[in-house]
Amino acid sequence: FLESWYPLLSGKSITLLYDNDHPRENNGKIVKTGYDSMQRVAMLLAKSTDGQPASLSFLDWGKGEGYDKGLPNGYDVRDWLAGKDQHAAD
Repeated sequence: FLESWYPLLSGKSITLLYDNDHPRENNGKIVKTGYDSMQRVAMLLAKSTDGQPASLSFLDWGKGEGYDKGLPNGYDVRDWLAGKDQHAAD
């Protein structure tokens, strides 16, 4: 996410659509990559001095966890629109 995008988003209704990334371990820390990245971008936009969006919303794959265990890791809106299998491989 680039700071140069702030003026382009000023006054717009923004929806962040991140992937259904399952948590993974990185250097001993659990990371929810898509959800964590979405939170970072939301915070950057909220603190922008170059104009803030009129509204900011996001796709919530899981109930407070940021991902859906029943969907494959990396599943995204394009997969849903394409009608790809919505069940994680066993």
